Amino acid sequence: MIHNARDNSFKRVFDEPELFVEFLRDFINVDLLKNVCPSDVEDISERFIPLFEEGRDSDTVKRVNINGHSPLFVIAIVEHESEVNYRMCFKMLQYIMLVLDDYEKEANRAKAHASAAKDFMYPPVLPIVYYDGRGEWTAARSLVEKTEL
Repeated sequence: MIHNARDNSFKRVFDEPELFVEFLRDFINVDLLKNVCPSDVEDISERFIPLFEEGRDSDTVKRVNINGHSPLFVIAIVEHESEVNYRMCFKMLQYIMLVLDDYEKEANRAKAHASAAKDFMYPPVLPIVYYDGRGEWTAARSLVEKTEL
């Protein structure tokens, strides 16, 4: 059940593979994503929802399998708030770390100590914050902007 009715349209885009792929191809300017098909996308949100703050039911995590490359993980967070969330860059870092930790554990289950190897690489994670508040988004977009010194 979606607690906020405004989340419905966002949730629909990210729940339906065809719409999600269109979103990636049309709104994310990354050449690597131009040929992604719905069959390349796996919703793995269930692994993370219990760990998300406040059990956020419209936040999603997708694993996008790209031929010849590591998978790409897309974290989509919905911000339907009346005010800008100034903790968002930190929250996104936490979510990214959850995804990468899960990826490392999966790799180590497939092959013992895989992540300890010199050639082990973490996959890219694309964080997306969908904000539709009334005012402009004025929060830091990077943790570097929110870190002293």
